[in-house]
Amino acid sequence: MEFDGGALLVTAVIAVLAPLISEIPIGLRLPMVVVEVGLGILVGPHVLGWAAPTGMLALLGYFGLIFSSFWREWNSTSMLFAADPLSSRLKVGYFP
Repeated sequence: MEFDGGALLVTAVIAVLAPLISEIPIGLRLPMVVVEVGLGILVGPHVLGWAAPTGMLALLGYFGLIFSSFWREWNSTSMLFAADPLSSRLKVGYFP
């Protein structure tokens, strides 16, 4: 596996700049994840070409995808086993 330090540096800069950009007091307030995705598209291989998903960056992307899938499933099943049965039914959209 190859180590692409430039792509990891660009990814780290995006992670630092996204919260700062999302807090700029302008008329359009964007969530941080929208700014992160927008910057990722901008520096990705199809626009500026500064970072490409190869080597270590691809591995981190796969780990992030696996983690987000696991986290989504964990949160959806934890709602089923809530202490209050009525609130758990309402959370999953079941109305008796």
